Formats: sequence, structure tokens, C-alpha cells
Amino acid sequence: MSGSAFDPIPRQEFDAATLTTSYQAFDVNGLGDEAQVFKMLNNSDIDVDVSFDGTVDHDFIPAGGAFVYDFTANKERTYASLRNRQLVFLKAAAAGTGKIYLMGYTQRRS
Repeated sequence: MSGSAFDPIPRQEFDAATLTTSYQAFDVNGLGDEAQVFKMLNNSDIDVDVSFDGTVDHDFIPAGGAFVYDFTANKERTYASLRNRQLVFLKAAAAGTGKIYLMGYTQRRS
């Protein structure tokens, strides 16, 4: 992927005060584009479960934690991505304080 350029996907935020024990969509419109690099930052005081289908627990971010999925890592020409309009869901044991952020980058198309 030498010489490839990436564009940022607009950052989304979720108020931890609205968290419940049921999954809620981070943004009802999902990601605005495919994400080859995807990051979530839990800048809240509560541990958060993450799902990509709204049912199954797929990931976990502790309070103050973060994760990065880089689908381009160690790839030259082919890579995976989170699909366009992918929904991301969050739940927690209780409401918290602070924000959870979702950021991503997509490869620029020629």
C-alpha cells in the first residue's frame, strides 16, 4: 500500500451518562465510510462492552482504555475493513460520566 492516502471519517461521540445494560447504537447511521483503521477511546469512568451486531459481546474497553483495529497492518495491497454504514453498539453495567469516541480512517479512492 505504498503511496496510499487516507481520509478521516468524522468522529462520533457517545455520552456515557446514557449507557444502559442493553446495547444501543453508537450512531444510528453507522460509520460514514469503510474503515481500514478504526479506533475507540473510552474517556469515561465505566467499563464498556462493544458489539458489531447489537447482540453478541465482541469487544470490551475498560474505563480510560482504547483499542485500535488497523486492517492495513502488514499488508501490501489487500486488506479488510469495517464496512460502510457499520453500526457499533455499546452497553455497560450502569451509566457513567464522560464520553466514548469512535474514529476511523478510509483509504482515499482515486
